[in-house]
Amino acid sequence: MNLEIKKIISLFLFLSFCTCMTGQVKITKKDVTCRGGNDGWLNVNATNAAQPIKKYLWNDGVDAKSRMHIPAGHYCVTVTDANDCTGVDCIDVNQPETSLSLSIGIEPDPTNIVPCGIPQPVFVTAYASGGGGSFNINGTPNHAVQTLRVAETMNVKFRVTDANGCSVEKEQRVYILPRFCPRDPNEMVGPVGFDSLQWVSVKDTLDYNIKFENDPTEATAPAQRVMITHQFDEDINPLSFRLGSFGWGDYVFQIPGSPAFYQTRLNLIAQIGLYVDVTAGIDVNTHSAFWVFESIDPATGLLPVNPLIGFLPINDTISRGGEGFVNFFVRSKQPGHTRDTILAKANIVFDINEPIVTNIWSNTIDALPPSTTLNSLPAELETDTISLTWAGTDDTGGSGLDFVELYYSKNGAAYQLFPQTFADTIHSYNFQGEYGSDYAFFIVGVDHTGNRETGVPGEASTSILPRKVITLVRPAANEYCIHDTLHIDWSLIQIAAVDISLSIDSGQTFQPLFTNVPSTDTSAYYILTNSLAGEYLQIQIHDHSDTTYIRSSILPIKPLPDVNAGADKSICIGDVAFLIPDGANTYHWSPNIAINNPDLTIPTVNPSTNRKYYVVGTDVFGCRNIDSVLVAVHPFYVDSVVHMMCNEDSVFVGGAYQTIPGYYTDLLASTYGCDSTVVTQVVLTGPCPFPSPQVYVDKDATGSNNGTSWANAFTDLQNAIHAVDYYLNVHEIWIAEGTYKPSPSTNRDTSYVLRDSVAIYGGFVGNETLRTQRSTDPSLVKLSGDIGILNDSTDNAYHVIKVNPSCTDCILDGLTVRFGEANGTVTPAQIGGGLLINGKVLLDHVTIERNTTVLDGAAIYNSGASAITTIRDCLFRLNTSGLARDILNSNGAQLKFEGMNTVQD
Repeated sequence: MNLEIKKIISLFLFLSFCTCMTGQVKITKKDVTCRGGNDGWLNVNATNAAQPIKKYLWNDGVDAKSRMHIPAGHYCVTVTDANDCTGVDCIDVNQPETSLSLSIGIEPDPTNIVPCGIPQPVFVTAYASGGGGSFNINGTPNHAVQTLRVAETMNVKFRVTDANGCSVEKEQRVYILPRFCPRDPNEMVGPVGFDSLQWVSVKDTLDYNIKFENDPTEATAPAQRVMITHQFDEDINPLSFRLGSFGWGDYVFQIPGSPAFYQTRLNLIAQIGLYVDVTAGIDVNTHSAFWVFESIDPATGLLPVNPLIGFLPINDTISRGGEGFVNFFVRSKQPGHTRDTILAKANIVFDINEPIVTNIWSNTIDALPPSTTLNSLPAELETDTISLTWAGTDDTGGSGLDFVELYYSKNGAAYQLFPQTFADTIHSYNFQGEYGSDYAFFIVGVDHTGNRETGVPGEASTSILPRKVITLVRPAANEYCIHDTLHIDWSLIQIAAVDISLSIDSGQTFQPLFTNVPSTDTSAYYILTNSLAGEYLQIQIHDHSDTTYIRSSILPIKPLPDVNAGADKSICIGDVAFLIPDGANTYHWSPNIAINNPDLTIPTVNPSTNRKYYVVGTDVFGCRNIDSVLVAVHPFYVDSVVHMMCNEDSVFVGGAYQTIPGYYTDLLASTYGCDSTVVTQVVLTGPCPFPSPQVYVDKDATGSNNGTSWANAFTDLQNAIHAVDYYLNVHEIWIAEGTYKPSPSTNRDTSYVLRDSVAIYGGFVGNETLRTQRSTDPSLVKLSGDIGILNDSTDNAYHVIKVNPSCTDCILDGLTVRFGEANGTVTPAQIGGGLLINGKVLLDHVTIERNTTVLDGAAIYNSGASAITTIRDCLFRLNTSGLARDILNSNGAQLKFEGMNTVQD
């Protein structure tokens, strides 16, 4: 590669590097917090620049990447990198538009004007303005004005902070003096200063009060117009003039914000029938202040025409309504000179009269603070008492040094004001310090007008050397248990090594534990063995090289509690066991498995398998021991049984006698007392045997009405028929003499229904034991269909007896069937009034009488292939129907006659 090509490439690379700096320099900033401050900062970042950066050149000549503690202003930086490429950026560091300002005003408390000669309380008011707003005065947020009432001479200090954190602090000496009451009420009263020269500080706000009176010795009418003028002394700054309150008689008016100019119209029509115009301010041409009070007639808007009308009445000694006042405050010109005299008087003009000139009030200025000197201190002290001495004096010709304030700093911390101040006659103080601490001091002199000198931090300083100290951190006063690890912690000052020993005889003798332990080690450990139980132990740490030592308090060593977890337990699965320990005060159980609360003294457990529980018992001294208990868990068993029984039987299972089929559970105890479960299945096999070979019926029986004997006979034949239908082992029904009806109700479609092989025998009187003992007279037992009104056939049953097709060998023997009335509107309620037969039945010695049908078969209607009726020795009489009044046989039914059967008309 030739030389020209290398130059071109180099130039290209240089231009490339320089080009990459364009727009890559960026300044970040922090604005100044308080106007006039210097807490701003700047920092430069140069991206894509060749490192290292050669120069950060600012427009004020500084070469630095970062700028700290700078004031507000316009700043530019030129950055030059390793390739001599440059980049530029500029920025403005801003500050608040106005400075934070604090002014203090003083005026008498207008709500408590005391009698002459009595100290007059005042209001001291701080006014904050400028800065960042949102002022905080003496800790009260969001207040630009704060007023304090002062009733005794004292220094009043105000500190205001704005939203930016800027702060200003001012202190004002406030003198509370007796109220001066001159004989002439037209007077000027100024600030009461120190001593006979009425010393005041050049920084003070000077409060004045001008009094005026409509003098009764001179005046003959109320004053309509009063004008007051005050010529400022040449040492007063007219621009500091501010108006205070004003008034006359019982009227006192406050001027909000204490402005330099004020104008208003007071509406006093209700009180004195007038408006009063008030104008007050500064006459810039004459360098004077003025106040004008004018009476205004509401009717004309002008001064009253009547000379006897005016706002200020002639004064009297009782109401003093003719006396008035105005208040104002000003400040002297700065910086001023000590012994400058400020004179103040006023001219008062009532209407068009000659001016009245007040007295002259005089104050003397103290322009400079006092000067003090705090004598230097040794660099190091071995004692903790620091002897401070000083001298001080006020400026030449001043009011004199009043007192000295002492400020101190400990170990580099912020300075604090010492709570005691020192009168000008005191020039020393013994300050109590602490070993191993550094102290710095300065003093501030304050003269009798409150002028304060500016203190110089670090005016005197010293260090108090540490002294040899052994500090025992642990063990502190306490009680220990055997097996505890005793932690011994200590700290040392000016000691190189220590010996550690142990006493078990209350400090009479000590046995060494550790010797020549260097100061780099500050802890040790010692395990308390069983042999120390019940002993009283004391630890001593001793300087290895001299006699300095420290001892712990006496430490009782307690034995471990005799913890007993209780006897092993056996439970059934699902049950709970109570764990009952003793020997300690509190207990904790583990493992936390199947336990209701491990911190209970007596918890309950319900493990599902055998488990060992451990308990840690703690006594009143905090000593702990451990024991365990085994909880053995036993299972329970399940079995099943089938119990067969007839329908009316019962079995005691499930805790009661059971009659209903189903499954019933009983809990029984095993060998370990665990519940075993037996489940019994109850199965019903059918009806139980009827307890009698026949069912008894006697309408007059008074027994159990269960049909098992004549004494306990059913009183209703229907119940007997149902019993034969239900019970499998009984078929016969014996009926004692009497008349029986299917139903006592008006349901005409009710009958005696025969099923299966029921055999019904009448002819009994109610005491027979054999069927052969009965009578064959069918008239003893009558089955009647007269269920409604007696002898009224229209409400009789349609059929007295129905023979069901299920009848295979049914029998009716020795009884009478009568009064069936089959007169219904539809079949079958129109046939078979006595018997409606659809099954096989034997009628033996049966009388069938007085039955009626609309259609056929008044006595018997025998119908269907399953109807097989045998009639033996029966009597038919007085039955009526449209066709076949006694018997109608139809639909394949069979009819047999045996013996001697009779029909009677």
